[in-house]
Amino acid sequence: MEGADHPDDVSILEDSKGHGPHTPDRGEGALAGRLRRSGVFAVAALAVLNIIDVISTTIALSLSGRDGIRLVEGNPLARLLIPNGRVEVIKVVVITALVLNTVRKPVTVGIHAALWVVVGIYAATIVNNLAAIATIG
Repeated sequence: MEGADHPDDVSILEDSKGHGPHTPDRGEGALAGRLRRSGVFAVAALAVLNIIDVISTTIALSLSGRDGIRLVEGNPLARLLIPNGRVEVIKVVVITALVLNTVRKPVTVGIHAALWVVVGIYAATIVNNLAAIATIG
């Protein structure tokens, strides 16, 4: 059955004017509302995780060389940007763009999934940084 024919369906549809994606006519729509709230929460989590990542990376790299253990930044792009002090600027620009995009446009299922995958990657990165700090520190 098509999503528009079934009132409980929350599949993403196009409206009668060809605009989409959106959910069936229930105000913002149940799915769209959940995606927006969850997307905003994911972007907020990314902002906090980025701050923790910068702090934990800075601490871990400052301990490099202790006890003969050498640590390096695992992200090749960040490795190039850290010595110039540009990694923080890039992170602020990216998070700002994500915030603006999340506020201005509907959060699609794909964007929603990608945001939460990135949250998981940052969380794992921070755990890795903290393990390195605990090992050396």
